[in-house]
Amino acid sequence: MRRLLYYSLLCLLWISVDSCKDDEVAAPPKPSFSVDKTSGLYNATEFTFTIDQVEGNISLLPYGVENPNFEGINVPASSFTNGKASVKFTYAKVGTYNAVVVANNHSTDGQSIKNVYSDPKAISITSDQTAILTFSFKDLADGTIKDKVKTDEDSISITVPYGTDLTKVKPVYTSSDFSTVAASGADFSSPVSYVVTSQDGLKKSTYVVRTTVTPIETLNSFKSFSAVLSSASGKGKALPASVDSVAGKIVIYDTLGASTDPFDSVELAYELRGKFAYVRYANNKHVASGDTLDLSSSKTITLVPQDSTAAAPLGKVNYALIATNRAPKLKLAFVDSVLATNSNFDITLHALKGTDVKHLVTTATTDVPSIDVTSTIRIKEGSGDWKPFTPIIDYSKPVQFELTVTDPSLAGGTTYKVVYTATVTVIN
Repeated sequence: MRRLLYYSLLCLLWISVDSCKDDEVAAPPKPSFSVDKTSGLYNATEFTFTIDQVEGNISLLPYGVENPNFEGINVPASSFTNGKASVKFTYAKVGTYNAVVVANNHSTDGQSIKNVYSDPKAISITSDQTAILTFSFKDLADGTIKDKVKTDEDSISITVPYGTDLTKVKPVYTSSDFSTVAASGADFSSPVSYVVTSQDGLKKSTYVVRTTVTPIETLNSFKSFSAVLSSASGKGKALPASVDSVAGKIVIYDTLGASTDPFDSVELAYELRGKFAYVRYANNKHVASGDTLDLSSSKTITLVPQDSTAAAPLGKVNYALIATNRAPKLKLAFVDSVLATNSNFDITLHALKGTDVKHLVTTATTDVPSIDVTSTIRIKEGSGDWKPFTPIIDYSKPVQFELTVTDPSLAGGTTYKVVYTATVTVIN
């Protein structure tokens, strides 16, 4: 009985050892390869690796075994023809690398792996790139880069705001990978050269940086002006304005007879022609678009251009800011069956379908606050030019009526312009 047990144990041990031998894979043959060149340029030179077929799984390691995190290329069996496989590769890193081919066998459970490496081949990668890719002055402006393909030299032009101290600007740039950059100076009031040297030291490019300072602005006029009533009695009502830069007057106007109470709180809305100009009120207080003033009586505001300083008050313009409810009412009447209704400074013409709105005979009259207020009318049909009022008007597109009004009671006598817009609604 003991002999039988001993013999059984020996058999189990032999089976276990024999099974382990079955799991141990054999090493594949040593692979080999050739390459068409041993040096080249980063991101430019294409290498052709020719790999000899052997048993096992085959991979090309262009960067060698010492760079395991770099790119490797699997070479499947289907890639081989007549025992050879061709792999093309371009290096994306600078340096000297020992390229190898590895063949491996592994057991089905992955517990046994045998790697066999080819002899390495040293490949040297350098860079000859010498470009400045981006250039700017920190927090100021971006530069425009031009190369010799388009101009006689590599150049960078950059424009900065008026008043910039060109001895204190901070250049920020990027250049070709692995290159080095040296500047001829840090005072950009005259051209500054940047020499870019390639990583291999064989090439240099010189970029000349030329800086332009934006000329001082002299613009001292309004591009547009309007207002919104913000008092309780007129809250939200939008009002147009007439700007006379020659006379220095801005008239915010409402239709004849409207209440004057809302003018104690008027929100200004304006746009200046000068980017750096600003508007101020009493005691040099700045008045921004969206600020509110009490215009129950006229006020004086000052438009200050960029070129005006306390030491040199150039180009400042004072404007009398006036609000009035004495703007004449424009009334339109027609020979045809057309009815006109006014809503503030918009007039809607209700015309029956089939009415010839391109040739409407029009009578225009105005209601004025007093006999000493005078007005003249001119019109603009669609996008056409302004012209004197004529009785036959084309309303196929909106028509503007401009009244040039002279009112002796406003600020000692004021001439301003009132604009009405007439559009047609067709009634079926």
